[in-house]
Amino acid sequence: MNMDSLRDVMANGKTYKEKINAYNDYVARIQTINFDSTIEACDEGILLAKENADSVMVAVLKQYKGVANYFKGKYDVAAKLYYEAISILEYTKEKKKLALVYNELAKLYRKTRDLDRSLQNYNKASLLFRSVNDRTGLAMILNESGVVFEYKEDYDEAIRRYTASLKIDEALKDSVGIAYALSNIAGVYSIQKKFDAAEKNLLQTLTIRKNLKDNFSLALSYSDLGAVYSAKGDYSKAIASLDSSNLIAAAMGYPELLTNNYNELSGIAQKQGNYETAFYYLQKKTALRDSIFSTEKTKQIEELNARYETVK
Repeated sequence: MNMDSLRDVMANGKTYKEKINAYNDYVARIQTINFDSTIEACDEGILLAKENADSVMVAVLKQYKGVANYFKGKYDVAAKLYYEAISILEYTKEKKKLALVYNELAKLYRKTRDLDRSLQNYNKASLLFRSVNDRTGLAMILNESGVVFEYKEDYDEAIRRYTASLKIDEALKDSVGIAYALSNIAGVYSIQKKFDAAEKNLLQTLTIRKNLKDNFSLALSYSDLGAVYSAKGDYSKAIASLDSSNLIAAAMGYPELLTNNYNELSGIAQKQGNYETAFYYLQKKTALRDSIFSTEKTKQIEELNARYETVK
């Protein structure tokens, strides 16, 4: 069913099930395309689900809404929505749905560099996926949790997890999973200054994502390629890649990716002796960074966790 048809069912569906399934499909498709539209549709769907006493769909749509806020840089709002979804799903038999929310919460804590708490949530998700024999979910957790070990500078464990994820994805012929695993392996190669190997992986990833026509992940690939080209000293390719990433990220309203790209562009300009340009990008990066991360937001996330643990 195309997007117009989904919107028609959302508005005019004959039964609750038709309508709520349309909302679910709609937000699943647009969650990495238009964050504001995702939030708007989730709010409508949550209201509909509450009117029909469907707590599971309330939780599912809260998760989607949390993801949209996460990508908008509103980590405190996202954390609140994830905890609300978990509080509902823990009392259901929906193990896979609960695992998906734990994965998102783990990703959020990874972003705020609370690495131990991130790993705790990844472990919860992994156990749930294993209990329902969901290999796609396990591959995702291996790949996502590998980033925690990369941040801990345990590169051997990071590569082990990325590679294990890649093997599962290849067996399942999961192009999306393969691309993310290759991209993460490239990230470690880049840290280890194996730039040619990193570039090879990223170009392979770029090809996969172009075939999938996935603009969100394409923006990530262009950003990663820009960083590798910059490290290699190929500044013209680096700037072109980062500009391509910025075009997509700006259209989507993805401030964190823009922040990373501006930081890279500032560094390139500085290496080239273009200090005015370097300062320009540094200012843009700082303004966005300050809007995303703040002591108050971190405090609110910590308070949410404490409240959840107390209630539990």
